[in-house]
Amino acid sequence: MALEIQVELLGALRQEAGFASRRLSLPDGAKVADAIAACGLADRVDLWVLQGGQKVSRDALLLPGEGLVFFQPVGGG
Repeated sequence: MALEIQVELLGALRQEAGFASRRLSLPDGAKVADAIAACGLADRVDLWVLQGGQKVSRDALLLPGEGLVFFQPVGGG
């Protein structure tokens, strides 16, 4: 059975992936790392993922109907 989720990419990640938002169909039991790969993004330390407004780890299970937001935090000094 497939798991449908909505992903939204912010900032430079939009150019990297070639889209701003997309609906993904992934297998049941898929994790955040699977969604990152399905978007064609490199899994790197400066890629943060929010699920339900909370930062989640790469091994967090995806929840049906729950959206993901991918972004890179901005730092400065």
